[in-house]
Amino acid sequence: MRQDAHRGVVVFEPSLVELRETFEIRQALEPLATTLAAEAMTDDVLAALQQFVEEMRTAEPSRYYELNRMLHRRIYAAAKRDRLVGLIEQMRQVAASYLAMTVRQYDPAYRERVQAEHEEILGALAERDGGRAGHLMHEHLRHGSEHIAKLLSSDAGKPPPKIAADAGSHRG
Repeated sequence: MRQDAHRGVVVFEPSLVELRETFEIRQALEPLATTLAAEAMTDDVLAALQQFVEEMRTAEPSRYYELNRMLHRRIYAAAKRDRLVGLIEQMRQVAASYLAMTVRQYDPAYRERVQAEHEEILGALAERDGGRAGHLMHEHLRHGSEHIAKLLSSDAGKPPPKIAADAGSHRG
């Protein structure tokens, strides 16, 4: 279920079409914010991001989900683009029910991959390499959408479709 300001509580009905569209938009916006964040990154923000990533290594799935949200928000906030961050937050709210599926249908191998991707993104941010950080974020989101599509397909007993066609890597 998710909250809708105009309709109250709405029952979540997963849809591959909505998933695809949501992640296509996220793959456009979030790498941009990550690129901008790398260019404006401070040592204090990097230290906070490092703490999130370190805690994520041993966090229980529900805590990992929360830390993931906090990590991404902190990265995008570092871009210092309020309108962009607002748009990203809207899309992340739409995606939240899909992302919660990864907690309910926990896969340790997927978790390890996500953790490694977060660490790579953090490394690029630490190097202030916006182009690389943006590209890594794009790939991170693509992998996430593919994993969630597999979860949706396994729920429906169908083979997984290709979710987010790689629209080319982000140029930062």
